[in-house]
Amino acid sequence: MKNFISFLFLTILTFSCYGEFFDISEKAFPFQIHDLKKDSLVSAYFLNSPIDESKRITVQDGHLYSDQKRIRIFGTNLSDIPTKDLAPYYAELIASQGYNCIRFHHLDSSWANGFLKLNENNKYILNQEKLDDFDFFFNELKKNGIYSNINLLTGRTFNSSDGLPKSIDKISDWKAKHCYGFWNDQAKDIQKDYAKQLLTHVNPYTGLSYTEDPAVAIVEINNENGMLQAYKNNLLKDYDDVLWSDLESKWNQWLSKKNLSYKKLSDKYNISTKEGKNLITDKSKWSLEQYDGAKVNLTQNKNEFKLSILDNGNKDWHVQYSYPNLHLTSDKIYTISFSAKASKKSIISLSLMQAHDPWKNAGISESLELSTNWKTFSITTSDILSDNNLRITFGSMGFLKGTTIYLKDVTIKEGGNFTPLKEGINSTAENPQLAFPRYDVYKTLPEDYKNLVMEFLYDIEDSYWSEMNEFLKKDLCGKFLTMGTSIGCSTLNLMNQFDIIDAHAYWNHPVFPIQDWNQNDYFIENKSLIAESTGGTLTNLARSRVYGKPFSVSEYDHPYPNQFSPEMYTMISAYACFQDWDCIYTFCSTLPDLSPKSKEHIKGYFDQTGNPAKACAAPFAARIFRLNLIQPGEEKYYLKITKNNELENLKKFTAWSIGDTEIFGMKKELGFNHQIGVILEDNTPANGIEINENEYIVNDYTDTNEIFWNPKQGVFAINSPNVKSLITAKNALLPEFDKNWIENAKNIFFIPEKKDFQVFTAIRENNDYLIYACNWAGNKNENLMNYADKNKNRGYKATRDAISISNKPSYDNLCSIAMSSEGLLTSDLSNKKLYKLSSNGNQDSEVSEKNIFSCKNKTIWYFFK
Repeated sequence: MKNFISFLFLTILTFSCYGEFFDISEKAFPFQIHDLKKDSLVSAYFLNSPIDESKRITVQDGHLYSDQKRIRIFGTNLSDIPTKDLAPYYAELIASQGYNCIRFHHLDSSWANGFLKLNENNKYILNQEKLDDFDFFFNELKKNGIYSNINLLTGRTFNSSDGLPKSIDKISDWKAKHCYGFWNDQAKDIQKDYAKQLLTHVNPYTGLSYTEDPAVAIVEINNENGMLQAYKNNLLKDYDDVLWSDLESKWNQWLSKKNLSYKKLSDKYNISTKEGKNLITDKSKWSLEQYDGAKVNLTQNKNEFKLSILDNGNKDWHVQYSYPNLHLTSDKIYTISFSAKASKKSIISLSLMQAHDPWKNAGISESLELSTNWKTFSITTSDILSDNNLRITFGSMGFLKGTTIYLKDVTIKEGGNFTPLKEGINSTAENPQLAFPRYDVYKTLPEDYKNLVMEFLYDIEDSYWSEMNEFLKKDLCGKFLTMGTSIGCSTLNLMNQFDIIDAHAYWNHPVFPIQDWNQNDYFIENKSLIAESTGGTLTNLARSRVYGKPFSVSEYDHPYPNQFSPEMYTMISAYACFQDWDCIYTFCSTLPDLSPKSKEHIKGYFDQTGNPAKACAAPFAARIFRLNLIQPGEEKYYLKITKNNELENLKKFTAWSIGDTEIFGMKKELGFNHQIGVILEDNTPANGIEINENEYIVNDYTDTNEIFWNPKQGVFAINSPNVKSLITAKNALLPEFDKNWIENAKNIFFIPEKKDFQVFTAIRENNDYLIYACNWAGNKNENLMNYADKNKNRGYKATRDAISISNKPSYDNLCSIAMSSEGLLTSDLSNKKLYKLSSNGNQDSEVSEKNIFSCKNKTIWYFFK
């Protein structure tokens, strides 16, 4: 075996690498999942069994149990409800892929043709016809061993026709409307009423309500939305006084309980001092930064600057204009003033930040809406980070190609009129009330006042979650498990009141430079996770896990057109085993179109079903995760976080990192080698080691010696008794493996043919091996482009370069295609032969060239027996 490893190392080094892009026309072939048979070799259908009361999922010892045995959920998201004639087929296919839970997502959204529809009075009511289809499908899933996770508030749009104030109709963002329920009882009652109608409904095909049915594993209250997150994301900016007044009343009641009043607080925080001299003294210090293809023409005339953006970069911060070397202190207030306009309506940013590593924000972060007319801005703040080298930065101009930004008379002065505390909407002379600060005001407040605001929002959110959870569990008598929302949108202590802690992650989520969710103008960063030095999404997720509580990842994806997506399923399933998580769900699946003229294709960035690299890997990931084919880490590193810790640090969180444990000292790099997580109470795990300020040595092997991960060399490998996997990045340099690793690498291994990205995963079953080998998937004839060159219309069939990729979503007449990883299967099992498998999962012919993986075989599934 030692000679074999040396041969493997030398073999990879001898081949030349691929160029900037490569032509897949001769190698790629159609390979789709919808023909998979439940009794085939590939099918993971055998993992499921019909669900009855004995199979109800409960929580024991901090994990999920069913029928007195540990159970793991390998699920996917679905926003479709099939018609009854197709429901049995879809349920069987989903089970064959190895899924044992569907997260029903967005079925409250108007576009989903789901649970709700508008009546003649423009009021939402239950869609009884579609609910009947769901009842039938739910029962088919249940018969095939598939649980359901029902999301309550996802995409519904609240309107005045629901009985809410008319001004709710002026808010365009439906997530912003959802926030109203955090403090308004009427909006909260609408959510409760919907939950009651849906969950207490008796399914005629099961004879049970959804509150009683053991196949309802989980009910999730609110998707990606928390009060703290919404406020910091400025989702409440369009709330008028009518909608705001109730929140403000609660604010003043809360202050009163703390013996605080408008007079006490305004006397303390409202300050006016004389302005000093302008600290911007040398115009030559202004610096223009432009990155990754961004081009700007800068001209200056006395105190006026003109920035004409000629070409975009790949991020909004790729064009910045800044003034450094400012020495400011936290014990003073400062005023920044300037005038600005643009050649067309534009939004840019203004920040005060460190001009050195780690580039922290120093107290100002503003979004500036510019028109074609000059507008004067003045910002006064007392919440300044003391530093000898701060800079004022005008940014967020990296996507403003064709726009000219004008700035003049920029000053920063010590002092100013700082009176952020105002009288509230319902204030009277007899009973003065304090206004609850809008987010733009909050950002200028001193630190201790910010903490007061955050603590109030924390309590508001806590009250909402506990009330909704109690409603589901006690008022509706729901027997299911509950989740609140995902970490990142709420804190660990707030979510700890639920049965399961949940998180979401996307490896290089699509970026929408101009308008959110615009499929005609977006890109993804084309990078491989195995080459990410920090561990990327996987170690990020691990830092949110709470010991003693089941951990779920209910949304996970490597969005298309990422060219490295074949790595996704093997990595997430193996890593989730190692970290001993309980649930992983891919985002998101679709139901295959079975019409005679249809060709299955990748329908968008999150599509799982139409993407062979993903859908065809699911039965393998299901086996790895659900059968626990990778050992959990032996040493469990933990960080203790109390509610007080959270309250003291709330102001440090950004909008999508609420509860981020790195703020408290989490060392996520430990997640390469050991289990990591958080304890919130006195529940230190067995073999637990507390994380402290010490530096830790990170090596290439997990402490179980089953996973090898070296991002710098671009290698991820698994060597467990039942899983053998090798994933190599472009230009990977395979190392000499550890002696114990070599001795344990028995039976089979894979030698890549070329120095390219390759994914090989073999699972042992009855001394034979089921194999997934894929290195690319896409749509035939699709026009992928380097986003920086999109206007030049340079098409890429496929690429291994770390560039930003976009595509023109013209999905007509497309079909999904894939390529097999190419190389040699080596083995000490001389009596076994390598066979191709058909897309139905059954054995095809023997591979003609002995043990050679090749696109000529027109498959990404193999069987070695």
